[in-house]
Amino acid sequence: MKKIQLFSLIKIGDRKFMENLYYNGTIYMNHVSEFVKIEDGNVRGDKHEHLDEQQEINNIVISLKGEDVLRADIGKLQVWNEEPIGNIYSMYMLETVENVEDLIIDSKCKQFGDTAVIILKVDEFYDRVKSNIENKGLKVYSGPVDYIDTNTFFGKWSLFKKPLEYKYQSEFRFVVKRNEISPLVINIGSLKDIAVIIESDKIDQLRFSKK
Repeated sequence: MKKIQLFSLIKIGDRKFMENLYYNGTIYMNHVSEFVKIEDGNVRGDKHEHLDEQQEINNIVISLKGEDVLRADIGKLQVWNEEPIGNIYSMYMLETVENVEDLIIDSKCKQFGDTAVIILKVDEFYDRVKSNIENKGLKVYSGPVDYIDTNTFFGKWSLFKKPLEYKYQSEFRFVVKRNEISPLVINIGSLKDIAVIIESDKIDQLRFSKK
């Protein structure tokens, strides 16, 4: 997983949930299986959350009643997890760059909801999430999502990979591996000291600067 420096993390959603995040620090981590069920035109829903690996296969022959009905020189074999493990919390990621004035949030992300919580002190937010989860006896994994061309990729998949068409989401994930298939809800306290809350229709108009 690549190492990055985070400038900001942003959560976009419906107002009632974002206000609960901002004022109470309530973080709702859904089970990975729930994202496979969502049919929303590749916004939150992604069947690849169940993918385990994708391998290249050669000289494929498909037969029916002893007769070859399909031949191909090359193809791909996908192995899927019937019972994936883990809970996910996803946020929009802004990486630290030399000229932060150039940072722009993709306007497509407005479709996630009408309200955005912008984390200004990322290290503090990360520490609160990590310590809360670890206090429950669980381990949290985190990092940026890698966006993969599934037409050319072969190898092991993971919860930190998504198809290339999701790249506009610039996703940073917290992943907790646990056997329970229920949501994981944590509360890290008010974020008023480390974040701001705004209407999401303004996110692509935001401009950042360093003091």
